[in-house]
Amino acid sequence: MFGWRGRIGLILPSNNTVMQQEFSMVVPRGVSVHTARLGAVRDTSPEVLIKMSEHAERAAGELASCDVDIIIYGCTSGSFLKGSEFEKELTKRIYKASNILSFTTSKAMIEALRSVNAKKLAVATPYRKKTNEAEKRFLEDQGFEILRIDGLGIVNPTDIGRLPPYKAYEMGKSVNSEEADTIFISCTDFRTFEIIDPLERDLGKHVISSNQASLWMALKLLNIHMEEKLGSLFSIAK
Repeated sequence: MFGWRGRIGLILPSNNTVMQQEFSMVVPRGVSVHTARLGAVRDTSPEVLIKMSEHAERAAGELASCDVDIIIYGCTSGSFLKGSEFEKELTKRIYKASNILSFTTSKAMIEALRSVNAKKLAVATPYRKKTNEAEKRFLEDQGFEILRIDGLGIVNPTDIGRLPPYKAYEMGKSVNSEEADTIFISCTDFRTFEIIDPLERDLGKHVISSNQASLWMALKLLNIHMEEKLGSLFSIAK
């Protein structure tokens, strides 16, 4: 049986081609990854990303039917755009529809940053200006200082998943400053797993990404040890 140690369920935007693949690359033996898709996402505007959440209950029910142990709403921007109260309510809706422990990537982002004692952040994203502004507010409301946030301004959502990992590495170095203690790379459709360790070594500071934080939180809640090295988050955060 696949998933004999744990089954992770992902609720993903229809265009997302990265999160499931990155998880499957590194999950411990005996952990399986399963997905349900939200409605078609045709652009990256805040309005479209928020409306996408209307499909959350249906997707949660589909994941419940394959007996997953935990559900992640795997869209960073789609869970922070309307603020922390919306994020909490979205989590409650997913749990109510599935009766399965659930969280959003935005929640995992906050928990991971706090676990490495992050204070001053440099943030890299593929997002447009309005989405970056919303992420900055969301992080500031959680007590973080945002020294810099840069985005690629991508409009077509499928273009994000086509970005090579080195683009995340380049952006991480670009937003970095001596004052920043942590680099955060946002978006579950932005490949980062290959570059987290080298970027941490080169910059000498913590690097957190949306998918890394989500996987870390899922395994932590399932009480499963991560065997692969995937940044300082997994080695120092308890």
